[in-house]
Amino acid sequence: MRHAILGPGGVGGLLAAALRRAGHPVTLIVRPGTAAGFPRTIHVESDVLGEIDAEVEVTERLSEAADVLWVTVKAGQLEAALAQAPAQLVGAAVPLLNGVDHLESLRRAYGAEKVVVGTIRVEAEKLGPGSFRQKGPFIVLELAGRPDIVEEVAGAGIAARTVDDGERALWAKLIMLAPFALTSTASQLTLGEIVEQPEWRDRMVGAMLEVKAVAAARGIELEEPVGMLNVAARDMRTSMQKDAAAGRPLELDHISGPIVRGGREGGVPTPRTEELVGLIRARYQG
Repeated sequence: MRHAILGPGGVGGLLAAALRRAGHPVTLIVRPGTAAGFPRTIHVESDVLGEIDAEVEVTERLSEAADVLWVTVKAGQLEAALAQAPAQLVGAAVPLLNGVDHLESLRRAYGAEKVVVGTIRVEAEKLGPGSFRQKGPFIVLELAGRPDIVEEVAGAGIAARTVDDGERALWAKLIMLAPFALTSTASQLTLGEIVEQPEWRDRMVGAMLEVKAVAAARGIELEEPVGMLNVAARDMRTSMQKDAAAGRPLELDHISGPIVRGGREGGVPTPRTEELVGLIRARYQG
């Protein structure tokens, strides 16, 4: 299949290099005005996949049909970026954004039948144009359907599987992602440091339990989350934490919004989540 990556940041660059090394055509769709200076050979350093140098096509607007469009932009950039990938050229659109609110925009742009709900669990970042780093012992991709896409990704060396319930998969990721992103950004601590400091650990665990309760109010039962703290890499940091440290815009509303808003709609209190949001706003947006 021919793959296009809309927004080649850490996740998009990692996917692009892995798929290209496996022999699949890959086109990167970069921000307007940046294609001329973007390398046609990208480089990835990955704890899972090793070092990869991959030749890719680069464009600012998709002009050839793509079997799969991987949408890996930041949530706040989504609406503008979708104009760079016309619907008539997209076979399937697979969003790998944080949060859950992006699906409405994707379905509006491409039609519900083309949107494949997906999640990815990985620590990956862009070091510079065409240069990417993946840290940690896992890269896990889940798609709600499309086993043919899953097979190609698995063939590229990434742990990939199909799931029956896409919405549950999004919330199962959110229960770890959101509390960790909020706590790590408010504290600027790694996961291991958060776990070792009772004040921050209690905030994070409390926020995880709130996500579980909000999901339950929506009819989605999630596993007890606290055990996840014992299996993740202790030096993990989140993309929002890194964005805050670098002075970049934060995905704060996209990550916390489904929890706080869902809590209000379902009558579920979310004091820990709201406390962390307040700490972040005071530290970075005050």
